[in-house]
Amino acid sequence: MTEPGARRASPGGRRASPRARLGAVLSPQPYTGRGAPLWAQGALITFCALLFGFQFVAFKAAFRGVGPVTLLALRVFIALPLTVAIMRWARVPIRASRRDLLLVAVPAGLLMGSQIFFMFAVHRLTASLTSTIVSTVPIFSLGLGFLFAIERVSLFGVVGTLAGVAGVAIATGAATGNLDALGLLLMLGSNFSYGLSLVVLTRMALRVSSAIFLIVMLAESALVLAPLAGALEGFSVTWTWKAALAVLYIGTLGQAVAYIGVMTLMRFGGVFQSTLVTPLIPVWAIFFAVLLLGEPLLGRELVGGALIIGGVLLAIAPVGRRRV
Repeated sequence: MTEPGARRASPGGRRASPRARLGAVLSPQPYTGRGAPLWAQGALITFCALLFGFQFVAFKAAFRGVGPVTLLALRVFIALPLTVAIMRWARVPIRASRRDLLLVAVPAGLLMGSQIFFMFAVHRLTASLTSTIVSTVPIFSLGLGFLFAIERVSLFGVVGTLAGVAGVAIATGAATGNLDALGLLLMLGSNFSYGLSLVVLTRMALRVSSAIFLIVMLAESALVLAPLAGALEGFSVTWTWKAALAVLYIGTLGQAVAYIGVMTLMRFGGVFQSTLVTPLIPVWAIFFAVLLLGEPLLGRELVGGALIIGGVLLAIAPVGRRRV
């Protein structure tokens, strides 16, 4: 399934070109080598969290002219062709057996469901409470990974994750959040679906590339979200230049590029490492809110941010895991 001439690169390779490195990430060939160096995992976790964190600023701009379901649909329509273009540039073939496509539709559907749950929850909960609940995704991955015998996480990982969640709660002042029962249920469903999608994808050990997985997820989303946006919101958009830039960012860097980064972490680090992006998202969200929206920087945000960063650093310490 590997296209002739597509070079494969290890995560620590020094001579591989950017195209070859991306091809190694998106390759359908199973990866059985060593995990990526901790510094590389930390850098990629930080980068993905930055991309997701800036979306909180982009959401504020986009929601002034675009409804939540319509925004999800527009994000898909932008991200789908971009993901295909990235895959072709990396020289990874866009093909898979019918059996694998049918099977990969299951975790892809779970990831799509996670995004839908999240978008509806955002409108029912405060940003602080939403950020805190999102940061518990690694806890879900710990439990699901143990249940499905995917990987073993050290005590450092457990303690670091709990410290990160506590840091998010402190930084965002989640205790003052609106405890809407349906909103909480939607967020918990989003976290469960997100963690389960990555665990199921890994457990299936399918011979499909990460990009095929993302393409199937985006195609499923288009089939569901387009008619849903039309029925609920009339697919109406009030365009301003800020809304247009926000939607463009959410569809490109916030969706296609960020999720390829998450797939990279999962391939070279493991499911648990890939979910450590979520506790860092509020740190970047607060940073951009202060820098771009003029919001004040509070003492609890500094304390919570320090706890989050320390927890993530502790959690990415060497862990024992087995690949399946």
